[in-house]
Amino acid sequence: MMIREVSKSDGGKIFEFLQDGIGSEYLDQVTQEFMDAISGRLYGFVAANGDNILGYITCQRDVQTYRIGTIAVRSSSRGKGIGTTLINHLIDYLNREGADVNTLNVVTDADAGDNIRFYSRCGFKISGYVNDEFIPGIGQVHLTRTLR
Repeated sequence: MMIREVSKSDGGKIFEFLQDGIGSEYLDQVTQEFMDAISGRLYGFVAANGDNILGYITCQRDVQTYRIGTIAVRSSSRGKGIGTTLINHLIDYLNREGADVNTLNVVTDADAGDNIRFYSRCGFKISGYVNDEFIPGIGQVHLTRTLR
């Protein structure tokens, strides 16, 4: 398996498994993130085994933090360390490129216990709870990790 920057030709393969793992209410947002990643407006990486895309992550620079937008792993590849490898690659990349802020942030649904446990295993700490900005009545958890 190798981690590399996302390319336009990866789109079809990524969206095959994004539709399974991410609700349809977020599809427009993740489509825009993909377009921004291939244009270089944000960071985007894939975990690939040859032509087979196993996982995908995006990240962008916000005011005082970097924020993970989308992270997804093909359902048949989950539980094999691919998500952790993508996060570690992103952190190494940001540190290597001289990240000008020291915080990586991610947001997930408050009732997504598996996601919260995953991010906790990757060194993230819960930093707050908010209401979902897209879906009224849904709570979200902010998790933060120091880069260096």
